[in-house]
Amino acid sequence: MMKSVDIQYPICEVLSYYNLDINSSVGEVDDLDFIGIIMECEKKYDISLNDDECDTFYKLKFCDIHDIIMILKGGNCTENIENWIVDNYIFISKRRPGFYEPFLRNKKINEIIND
Repeated sequence: MMKSVDIQYPICEVLSYYNLDINSSVGEVDDLDFIGIIMECEKKYDISLNDDECDTFYKLKFCDIHDIIMILKGGNCTENIENWIVDNYIFISKRRPGFYEPFLRNKKINEIIND
């Protein structure tokens, strides 16, 4: 059952068709359902996700996918997504050259400050 706080995210409406919630793991769905969810999210958010990006989503939760979409649309980056960017940078930056670089810089600055 979706919580009222989940309703604010367009991805939640998509997930409800699959009996999932925003905290569900991508690994819980089969490949065809995942493709359907991504296609519906692209419509709801009016954005195009690259295959390279989607191929790295398997370890994430759907709330993380929402957060990735939000940074692609100019929003803020969470620590989980910053880690995802660092872990997958070479792969995900192929189709969005330069887009993810500021997030690498932020991670490096934070590491220097915290050491």
